[in-house]
Amino acid sequence: QVRALLPNTIKGNRALVLTLSKGTLGNMPLVRITKADCDRALDALPKTAESNSTVRHYAQVIQTVLRRAVHPAGLIPTDKYPLPSKWLPPTGRPPSYPILYPADVVMLLSCPAIPAWRRMLYGFAIYEGMREAHMLRLRHSNIDFSNGRITIGKGKNNLDARTWKLNAGTQAALEWFRGEADVNDYIFPRLTRNEILKLSVTLRDD
Repeated sequence: QVRALLPNTIKGNRALVLTLSKGTLGNMPLVRITKADCDRALDALPKTAESNSTVRHYAQVIQTVLRRAVHPAGLIPTDKYPLPSKWLPPTGRPPSYPILYPADVVMLLSCPAIPAWRRMLYGFAIYEGMREAHMLRLRHSNIDFSNGRITIGKGKNNLDARTWKLNAGTQAALEWFRGEADVNDYIFPRLTRNEILKLSVTLRDD
């Protein structure tokens, strides 16, 4: 009864439905399926289905069948729907956050083969988490060295200027790096369009 109501996306994935129905879920009536049953079905998938995207695809099949069983089939009462709203596995890889340990900083600062501004830019990007475009537009006037704060202009979606406290190490490095530069000078060199496009690769190579 439910199969006749499924959308084309599910009909086109009959193999996924068969894998689930012949595996852990079997011939269990829809009204008796619990979240634990659904979790077990995903855990029991063949080893060829280990990637996040494939597991999520199977999970979407389960979710869609159960939702259609609620409406329009009316086989499961709305308050008995077994899955939480965020049950689907996440897609892709988790974000990675670069870290500079003290030993890394020592190596970075003591590497004369890499221009000082690139070493500064790399450390600044990691410690302050700023976008490339904002960093390359920074002037020394954006830094309040007396109070250890940084202010940037309009941010994403044209929000107002933002101010936050600098990492103490970042502030000390900026004070050293500034030297005799004028307050209105850019902190980092003005790069050509081609240099900007290659910047991330250059920094990773460094």
